[in-house]
Parts: sequence; structure tokens; C-alpha cells
Amino acid sequence: MGDFREIFQTSDRWTAAPKTWDDVVKNAMAIFYHRDRFTYCLSGDGQKADEFQYNYDYYKSYHNNKSFAHWLRDGASGKYVFDCGGFVTAVTGMNIYLTSSDLRGKGLHRTTPEKGVAGSMLWKAGHVGIDIGYGYFLHFPDYDHTCELGKISQYDWKESYQLPGIDYAGSTAR
Repeated sequence: MGDFREIFQTSDRWTAAPKTWDDVVKNAMAIFYHRDRFTYCLSGDGQKADEFQYNYDYYKSYHNNKSFAHWLRDGASGKYVFDCGGFVTAVTGMNIYLTSSDLRGKGLHRTTPEKGVAGSMLWKAGHVGIDIGYGYFLHFPDYDHTCELGKISQYDWKESYQLPGIDYAGSTAR
């Protein structure tokens, strides 16, 4: 099965086991830099779209009866798929797929998005992203999108969490 990390095999852009907030930001930026090779897919955690296992009936109703199988085969073929939770678990080095709710349960040091630090996870009901510093974040927003950059102040984030196993020393709030 194809895994997104093969993009970075000959590159120093990816840290497989991030230890610091800086590693998390670099991993998120590496995916953003290669965003043309990625697309959103619910429950996606970095596998190739062609090999992705999905619930066709769910997607058919969720996407207003669009032919999801057609999109997965033709529109996303050859790309790697993530949803927001898969993106966050990948860039932070977690070895299992977690939903936004699962990730919220693992979060430490909850604060407001305005007081969050680079490398931390941003959360709102049903969605997560990564704070990359300077008031910006990266996330996989929705169907048929890729990794996108946004301003924290212009998005409806509710909470910011530092994640376990990541050293946030030296990371400062905006």
C-alpha cells in the first residue's frame, strides 16, 4: 500500500518521530509544500486514494449523490488522502489514526487559540488543524480540497492544545 512518506524518503523535510514543536511545524509545512499531491478524504490518513477503503453509501449521501467512487478513481487517483485528524496525527508522529474528538481527548494544556503556540493543535467541533506560528495554521478543510493555509483570527477555532510527546520549549504565543 502506498504511504505519503515515500514523497519524503530522499528529503530532510520530514521528521518521522517529531520531538519538538519545530519538527511538527516543519512536517506540516512539508505537506503544504507538496499539497498538489494530497487531497481531503474522510478517514484518510496518508494512503494513496487508489487503495483507500471507504464506505461508498456514506460518501454518496454525504456528497449530495456525487459519484465519490468516480472522484476517488479519476480526480484523486495517485494522490494521498488525509482528513483533518489524519493530517494532525501524521505531522505529530502518532502511529494511529485519530479523529478530531480523539485528538481533543489527548490534548494537554488547553488554552484559547489566541494564546496557543506554534506546533499546537487547534480544535473546534468536528475539525482540527496545526498552528504554524505567526497567527497562521494549516488544515485539510473538506472534500475535494488539499492542505490549506489560514489565519487563526479569521477561523472559528475554539481551543488550542499542546500534544503529548512534543517539547514546546521555545515556542511562543503570537
